[in-house]
Amino acid sequence: MAHDPSFFEQRIAEALKAQGAKPEHKKMFGGVAFMVNGHMSVGITNKGDFMARFDKARHAESSKWPGAKPMTFGKGDMKGFFLWMPMPWRTRRRWRSG
Repeated sequence: MAHDPSFFEQRIAEALKAQGAKPEHKKMFGGVAFMVNGHMSVGITNKGDFMARFDKARHAESSKWPGAKPMTFGKGDMKGFFLWMPMPWRTRRRWRSG
């Protein structure tokens, strides 16, 4: 499922700015990532998965969150990075109401 750049990227940027971050938009993994203080923070892959970065020390705990799957690069997991697949019931209307 391809992401809608005019909608999801804007919402992510707005959410980061609301937290006081100065996100930089960068094309990665066929999608887009947002860099905060020079580090990859969150993004959307070319498959429409949401990617987020967490404290590496909490990797085992975070892997148990509903819908979380480890982000892999090469042969192993990228500690501290997880993906979430898009939920079919998550419509544009639902996002706007949230």
